[in-house]
Amino acid sequence: MSVGGRRPYWMLAAFVALMLAPGGYALTAMTAVAVATVLIRTGRALARRRAGAGRAAASEIVLGADRARRKVALSDIQLSAHGLILGASGSGKSTTLLRILTEQIRRGHPVVALDMKGSPRFVHELATAAAAAGRPFRLWTPDGPGQWNPLGHGNATELKDKLIATERFTEPHYQRAAGRYVQTVLQVLQDAHPGQPPTLQEVVGLMDPRRLPSVAGAVSGPLAERVRDYLAGLTPDQHSAIRGLATRLAILTESHTGQYLSGVAAAGPAIDLRQALSGEEVVLFSLNASRYGKLAAQLGTLVIQDLVSAAGQRIEDATAGSGDLRTAFIGLDEFSALGADHMVALFARGREAGISGLAATQELVDLDRAAPGLRDQVLGNTAVKIFHRQDVPASAQLIAQLAGTERVWERTQQLGGRLLSYDTGRGTRRQVEQFIVHPNVIKTLAPGEAVLITKLPTARVQTVRVDPPRALEAGAPAAGSSPARGTGSSPSPESGHPAGTRTESLPQIGQQSTRPRRRGGRPAPSRGPAPAADAPARPHGPELG
Repeated sequence: MSVGGRRPYWMLAAFVALMLAPGGYALTAMTAVAVATVLIRTGRALARRRAGAGRAAASEIVLGADRARRKVALSDIQLSAHGLILGASGSGKSTTLLRILTEQIRRGHPVVALDMKGSPRFVHELATAAAAAGRPFRLWTPDGPGQWNPLGHGNATELKDKLIATERFTEPHYQRAAGRYVQTVLQVLQDAHPGQPPTLQEVVGLMDPRRLPSVAGAVSGPLAERVRDYLAGLTPDQHSAIRGLATRLAILTESHTGQYLSGVAAAGPAIDLRQALSGEEVVLFSLNASRYGKLAAQLGTLVIQDLVSAAGQRIEDATAGSGDLRTAFIGLDEFSALGADHMVALFARGREAGISGLAATQELVDLDRAAPGLRDQVLGNTAVKIFHRQDVPASAQLIAQLAGTERVWERTQQLGGRLLSYDTGRGTRRQVEQFIVHPNVIKTLAPGEAVLITKLPTARVQTVRVDPPRALEAGAPAAGSSPARGTGSSPSPESGHPAGTRTESLPQIGQQSTRPRRRGGRPAPSRGPAPAADAPARPHGPELG
């Protein structure tokens, strides 16, 4: 029998004993029992509350604080459904992305990041967070020296799809012709060198049909015969498609970056994204799209394709009950420079694979420019949305619509008199729909401020001042200090997130607004509270845009 089942009998016995005791003793004993019961129940309730708070704190990160200086946190459940971070240049979106990623590094989650700006500060902050957590940091840039083989895992069909997805074809006929040939090349390489993954350099070297027979002669009989028959039947159109793909892939291998795509590292292990998504390594691909343009976009698409393939492997591991199934976090800064289809595929497969995607870009219009319909797909596939300042009126209006409306009372007054008006004391009062966050608020957010919209477990809208990464809270290293391992630079801190910046706390959905109202019933604009004289100033951090 449970404790709850024995309690009535114990209470009954105590009651009988008290009734048989002398009057004075009975009253004292009853009072003592009542007080003891209250204290015991209060202690148990506090213990349960503390245990629940501890479990909640272990499964969430603190993003910042609202107007009342109450912490604003994001749980693992919320982040598991992906997040979108928007902000104009200098508004703090990259700092927000870094805040989330560095917290996940501190908590021991696998983290892979792709920075299309090639920011040295991004490198510095992730390297510092990894060093503080005692985790290895791996950096890959087009300038080396890190090594990464995008063809390191997968069979010939998987690798063929990965390479074809990085290019665009005007005609499906040419895409199929190029795909069939590169798949044949990959089959020959895997059969000729079993257990050794092919490289881009090897694939490009065999993209000339005149060279393939020299390697195909060393493979098994049925495959060699099929390759000979296939090469003998190639048409001029198929030759043209093959040459086109060969030229595009050669742009990668013949560039100065090609030497860093072999996966053979002179010192230390090469980057392996499948291992990174289930291990301790923190991996960053830093691609400067402003400097390299098309090359950075091509490399970034290869990274996304490698991550999509790794996500598929994690799903198989989860089905088989093997592998490390900790939630992995992928951060993408300025992701609009990448292909739309690849982003959608990563988000679609990520959640089932235990991968949380965090994508950051400047404006909603960037998504429209990348591909038709991408904006709606990204908005529909993200449960956490963090919007910093948006300067385009249409973007601010759409964000206000996403945040929703609330019902408020609107009052009107009747004025009397012709020369000197006066309040007659008459008027009307009605309920109207009003934006929870007005578009003008979104257009005037200070650096570091953002509107947070979450949909899990319930809808919530808040204005939050995002804290900088913890390394900055403790004081960033001075310029010229030794960088954390894995980095090649130690940039100096820049000023950002100014101390004393005002915030505005907005009512949650379904709550009435408490903002003061001007005449006519419309809410007066919020100015935010001035910081108290004894309030501690918030630490400065870099502004990454």
